[in-house]
Amino acid sequence: MLLPASRLLQVYNAVKTDKHSSEDRAVLIFVANGDVDSLCSMVQLESILAKDDFTTSVIPVENFEDIQEYCRKENLGETEDLKSVFMINCGATDDVRQHCDLSDNVRLVIIDSHRPIWHGYNIEEDQNTLVVLDDDDPVPRHEMPEYTQQDAELHLGGSLRDRDNLEASNSEDEEEDEEDEEEDEDRDRDDGTGRGVTEQGE
Repeated sequence: MLLPASRLLQVYNAVKTDKHSSEDRAVLIFVANGDVDSLCSMVQLESILAKDDFTTSVIPVENFEDIQEYCRKENLGETEDLKSVFMINCGATDDVRQHCDLSDNVRLVIIDSHRPIWHGYNIEEDQNTLVVLDDDDPVPRHEMPEYTQQDAELHLGGSLRDRDNLEASNSEDEEEDEEDEEEDEDRDRDDGTGRGVTEQGE
């Protein structure tokens, strides 16, 4: 869902409500590293969250791959206690939830100046994925293309192909590793003359 900045307080109140279903009241903050405005915004957000007894984890990132790597490493798709993720000046240009395998129960709040915004966020019914827009945004909300069922099917198909390609690549890597191990074992059995240990005993 795309929201005007004037509704930011409403978004924060929803995040505060979420914490009642989380034992450690954890909030994850991804922040674009090297951007002074982003870091200042992160400090302010962290201060506000601390006053409301949230436990925050701040993850500086350089690019989208850093976000994916962290999500995979921490297995965020399987966690049940994490209820809220903020993204400061990152995350608007791609489908973070899909590529990072975030649960639908995690509320994703994106405050990002990068454009274009991935138009899959323009879904009115998705109240767990919130992208905050400035009033003077270069692409007003009413000019954002709607995300259709056809778009969803194409996007899902592409994601499945990416996953299949990744699995195929991993399988090839495993086969190459096994072949390398077999070659190493053969060399270990060889006495340097080209004959194996078994051949020597004959």
